[in-house]
Amino acid sequence: MSNLVFKVFLPLALAFIMFGMGLTLTLADFKRVISLPKATAIGLINQLILLPLFGLLVVSIFPLSPALTVGLLLLAFCPGGSTSNMISYLAKADVALSVTLTAISSLVTVITIPVFMGLAINKFMGDETSLNVLGIILPMFAIAIVPIAIGMFIKARSKAVAKSIEKILAPFSIGFFIFIIAAAIYSNRASFFTQLRQAAVPVLLLNVVMMAFGYFSARIFKVNVRQSFTIALETGIQNGTLAITIAASVLHNAEMATPGAVYGLLMFFTVVPVVLFARKASRGIKV
Repeated sequence: MSNLVFKVFLPLALAFIMFGMGLTLTLADFKRVISLPKATAIGLINQLILLPLFGLLVVSIFPLSPALTVGLLLLAFCPGGSTSNMISYLAKADVALSVTLTAISSLVTVITIPVFMGLAINKFMGDETSLNVLGIILPMFAIAIVPIAIGMFIKARSKAVAKSIEKILAPFSIGFFIFIIAAAIYSNRASFFTQLRQAAVPVLLLNVVMMAFGYFSARIFKVNVRQSFTIALETGIQNGTLAITIAASVLHNAEMATPGAVYGLLMFFTVVPVVLFARKASRGIKV
């Protein structure tokens, strides 16, 4: 049964989430980089370069097992996702910028995640795990890019149809998110709570420090407040569902999926204060 969960249900759940995200995207979201060059550049540099580097700093400070180390780095290699778009909306941040950053990073990480994972596994796990880069690229393409493309195609053909599917899919997406976290915990249930104690602080640091860095790096370059909160959320919120699915379904390593599961459990406690503060800022409070 567990093999069926990890080989079939887990990738399908992520594919549905990515399909739902595709239903919200248009080609204009990719072109918006031209109209928002500074904010987009800062966001992408934070997500794709500085976030992995900070992840490397975190694992060098905390003594984690090789699998947890690589799992935390995998989390750092998976920025954004539909969750960050939803949270940007709740925070009254710049949702258009959030969607643009998610759209571009979703394409770029099909290449960066396999390459970075290859380096991480080679450094921290050595001969324990062999990695075929194509073995990550092809599943990622199938469960991430293809569903997004199908969703975008449907929206391009009919916004009304896309909206109606999105309304039906939204509650299921939340259910899929919970299912993916639950599956990761269950698969590693014998040692999960021991690993939770080890991974909680590094995961929280990755989340909180990078949200703060995202905000202040944008403000230093005179990006407006709403866009700065968007960059903060896009920098600090990782795609835990993607990290869990890659670890459990592609690399078949339950321990490596633990940081993603821990992140899924803890993230909302750190995000709520940011959302409340951002909503106040959008009503004119000076920050």
